Amino acid sequence: MSDDYAIEKPGDNIEFTAVNIDDYEIFFSHNDNTSADDTTTEKYPDNSLTARKFAIRTDKNATLIEVNGVPLTNGCTVVQQKTHSETRNIASIFKIKIRTSTANTKIKVRWF
Repeated sequence: MSDDYAIEKPGDNIEFTAVNIDDYEIFFSHNDNTSADDTTTEKYPDNSLTARKFAIRTDKNATLIEVNGVPLTNGCTVVQQKTHSETRNIASIFKIKIRTSTANTKIKVRWF
């Protein structure tokens, strides 16, 4: 991944700690919701930009299980402390869902 897409770079991103073992829905396009509307398992951006590419980094293993409300046939493992990136050949990605398997998992998502 080029430095322009590094997870640490500023941009359209969401960072949070997934306190419970659960499924977390992360919206790239917020449809009038902002981070003030976050719930325990739903996270909204303050900017409303869809994506074609996104990157995820977690401090414990997790699984990408859904893109745009469509479940993946086989979830993609997000290996701890390694950036997992996805590029989709669709017009736009507006949300993803990540499943944690360990409490207090730190999740960073950045999209382009």
